[in-house]
Amino acid sequence: MILLRRTGQGRTGETTRSRVRRGATEQLKAEALRLLAWARSSDSWRQARKRKQQPVGLSEEQASFTFAVIRAQVLAKTGGQYRPRWPR
Repeated sequence: MILLRRTGQGRTGETTRSRVRRGATEQLKAEALRLLAWARSSDSWRQARKRKQQPVGLSEEQASFTFAVIRAQVLAKTGGQYRPRWPR
């Protein structure tokens, strides 16, 4: 949040904060429209999304390490009250 000193109202009756907020909103809208235009013209976003939805491809050792770390974090967070039935 941008903190500004209130300098009073402008000619149209709006405060400095509302003028800044309106300007930021217009910039966000312009960027969103630019991103939508790019997505319509390019198909690369679809390929990137498909790639992100694919399995990670961990080796057996990497998977067992990851599950051990996750299990330890859950047990530490719950104080041992939750016993997950994950691969050990």
